[in-house]
Amino acid sequence: MTRPSATPVTFGMAGEIRLGPSRAGDTDDHWLEAVFRSTPRTTRVEWRSDTVSLVTCQHDEETRQTAGADRCELPRVGDDEGLIFGHPFEAGSGDWSPADASRSMLTAYRSGGQAAFESVNAGWVGFVWNQQRQDALFIRDGVGSHVLYVAREPGRIVFGTDLRIFAPAGISTPIDEDALPEFLRFLYVPPPRTIRRGIEAVHTGHVLRVHAGATSQQRYAAPRFVDNPVSAQPATREEIAAQVPIFEERLLNAVSDCLPRSGRVALALSGGQDSATLAVALRKLCPDRLLAFTVGERDPRLSEAPHASIVCEALGIEHQVYVPTDDEIASGMREFVAVSDQPVGDLAALPYFLGMRRLPEDCSIVLDGSGNDDYFGVTGKALELRYKTRSAVQRFVPDALWPVVTGLMAKGPVGIQSLSRHWSRPIEESFVPWEGWPSSEISELIGRPISLAETRLYELMRRGDPEHWRVVMTDAIGGIWEAQAGFPKGMQFAHALGRGIRYPFIDARMMRWAHALPMALKLDKVVMLAYMERNLPAEIVKKPKSGFIFDLNRIFLNPAHRWADELNARGALKIRPEWSAPVIDRLLSAHAGQPGDSRWQHRLYALCLLAAFVETQAP
Repeated sequence: MTRPSATPVTFGMAGEIRLGPSRAGDTDDHWLEAVFRSTPRTTRVEWRSDTVSLVTCQHDEETRQTAGADRCELPRVGDDEGLIFGHPFEAGSGDWSPADASRSMLTAYRSGGQAAFESVNAGWVGFVWNQQRQDALFIRDGVGSHVLYVAREPGRIVFGTDLRIFAPAGISTPIDEDALPEFLRFLYVPPPRTIRRGIEAVHTGHVLRVHAGATSQQRYAAPRFVDNPVSAQPATREEIAAQVPIFEERLLNAVSDCLPRSGRVALALSGGQDSATLAVALRKLCPDRLLAFTVGERDPRLSEAPHASIVCEALGIEHQVYVPTDDEIASGMREFVAVSDQPVGDLAALPYFLGMRRLPEDCSIVLDGSGNDDYFGVTGKALELRYKTRSAVQRFVPDALWPVVTGLMAKGPVGIQSLSRHWSRPIEESFVPWEGWPSSEISELIGRPISLAETRLYELMRRGDPEHWRVVMTDAIGGIWEAQAGFPKGMQFAHALGRGIRYPFIDARMMRWAHALPMALKLDKVVMLAYMERNLPAEIVKKPKSGFIFDLNRIFLNPAHRWADELNARGALKIRPEWSAPVIDRLLSAHAGQPGDSRWQHRLYALCLLAAFVETQAP
């Protein structure tokens, strides 16, 4: 095997398990030597055993590996050996190492089985290998903040945290044709499928087992949001106030474990409730080392910067507001496509990447406020209308008449018109704020029928109980969308830029406390809001929850780079020869005629992003 050139992967885990009898020199694993690009802040360690070769490459602040230890024996307990990779909280007091944390995990697994993986807190992935039984387990944390991929070949299993490590390993796989329509629909590729055929993704909170030539996945993680019976009466101010100190203690512990030992910490600040709460905690813990950054918009109606500035002024925090220029969007778009191992369709992804790219060098760690909806439960009357109310109405309307109902709604007041757009989609996609390609148009585009029935999203929503809509929506948003788009985008962007990223709200200490609360103290984050009321202006406390808004026409109508037009001019939008050019032309015409319509913006963005990704990263 020839030695590969350096890959664009900066941090991660890559490994190989050799199956069958072990013979010295029977496998060339030199591909691991060049699979990660080093940075000045890199801790790179090689882990070895008789049948496993592994490399981990982390930001110095994401591991407290003993300095200078670049070759280690793979941790082992009894017949099992393995490693956890990431930033697990509570791994031990003082300086801890991945080896110590992994031995603790292996010991717990041997005594408690797969349920023991829940004891590893926060963001991580890992594996356990038993050579005697030829049994391999690959584990992803319960919120999906890290990703893990596995490929099975005769004689070996290759695994890693980035799809781009598989090519240097000699596994050059084509684009999975079934992944392309799924991305156009969902703006992510649903696990276990990946954009590469033959490489399987581990589901959030699952164990992927490889045994006797077969793979299977089984959930080990319990739900993070527990739908306790709702109290007859709302929580009193006294009951809420009694929980605030407990919330603060857990919050400060979680944030403290995320802080770098030196340098500044950057906070992605939107001015919303979650990031503003982190700002309060960081102001208490490290006021002189904190830089909040916000990506603003030229249109003040869309910009988050004013609310973020209110937070920073109230707390006395240094604040960096960045509004990208047309040239920066044009140049950043190309780099944005190249830094991910799978296309990232989250509409907030590009501005997040551009903002992170502008951070000063001494901001080595980024903190992100994602994750607490997963145990507090999602909020919002809009979600209840889209799913619970729709389910109740649809029970009395024949399927054939449903398009008539939504058509009449589309002629009503503005609010009803908006709701009709959501009710016109499959009920399995009730929670989505974006407008991906409809299945019928995808079928026309690619020239064959498609079915999404076996995707995890559709399975979850179909078996969900509309009366418990908050549980269903929390599972869909926290367990599927956030795990496939929200967390991975931040992780890959930070790592591509040589930084670490952490999510304090995924700390299990927070989750365990929230689990024990009665529903009246959990819903709408009333305890967190009470904490905010003590520390932040009322304007921020009462700010409605909303998604990040980015004007996609800053890409499509950008005078510095007409992205869609350039891709179409060289035939890149017609990703496959059999795809329909008239369908693409129809979309381009619709967007040109109604550039402000989110339907055409979102669908064109998905197609352009997919086309650019395939063009850039196809073998």
